Amino acid sequence: MNIKKDFFKGISGLATKHNVEEKDIQVRLTLVSQSGNEMGELKYECCVAWSPKEETSYNEVMGNKIINLTETIVVPMLHQSMTKWARTLEVDFSDFSAFLFKYKENIAVAMYSGSKVVKTCPIEDLMQ
Repeated sequence: MNIKKDFFKGISGLATKHNVEEKDIQVRLTLVSQSGNEMGELKYECCVAWSPKEETSYNEVMGNKIINLTETIVVPMLHQSMTKWARTLEVDFSDFSAFLFKYKENIAVAMYSGSKVVKTCPIEDLMQ
């Protein structure tokens, strides 16, 4: 399981799909509320130059055409990490989002409260 390699493959595919360079692609994650403060699933959006263009899926983000086993491991970890960071940064779930993007040879994360950046870090920090 090579998450970084798969993510870079997904970024490449999304860049080709939108006819832009890889550096112009981001994946926005948001927490979707089921009811009140109970958090439901993660919503994935493909962004070009930080602007959402379309909803996408974990598999497309990871460059896979079929469901793979990493989804069952990584998605719950992402969900838990997003919830933890929203609480740590004291951001309402409804205002919290994280953009994943390729930075040099790493996966970077920019966490937002509404339209304001509140933290940037490598993906490893998000997943702690």
